[in-house]
Amino acid sequence: RILATDDRPEVLRLVERTLGERYECELAGDVEEARERLAAGKFALALCDIQMPGESGLVLVEEIARKYPEMAIVLVTEVAAAGVAERAFELGAHGYLVKPFWPGQLLITTMNALRQSELELAQQAHSTALENRLQTLMDKAPVPIYIKDAERRYVLANRVAHEVVGLEPNKLVGLTDRDVSPPTERLI
Repeated sequence: RILATDDRPEVLRLVERTLGERYECELAGDVEEARERLAAGKFALALCDIQMPGESGLVLVEEIARKYPEMAIVLVTEVAAAGVAERAFELGAHGYLVKPFWPGQLLITTMNALRQSELELAQQAHSTALENRLQTLMDKAPVPIYIKDAERRYVLANRVAHEVVGLEPNKLVGLTDRDVSPPTERLI
């Protein structure tokens, strides 16, 4: 399902004509209507116009990126500004269309955004599965095992490492030695 938000009916008609045969399209004329549609169902992709009367489409993009991280986002704008494109990609947008665009551009951008999103979700699932396997292996070890990041925060710790510091499993991750050792035992 695709949610297209634009204040111009002719753009929404183009989206429906171009994508309607391949995808189920929901259309919204403003940010509030888009929010209502998002609350009512799940979408794979959001096409968001940035310049709309009232609330900016960029506000909607920020909300979607925060609330629905699995959803692909394509920004639509009338202004080809590098700063807007940079902001869009910082927020996690998967594509950027400048009006007027032709149907082929819309279709290709949509397909690419959905594919990119699919690959990102698969990568996340794979990484989570690997982390879980590593955690299972580490938990079988009879000695404390842990990994810290550059800020010296624990990013991974096995069951025995948690027991040594007196914390329940998974409570050590994100902490530093300073967080878990009494002040009298600290060397620094």
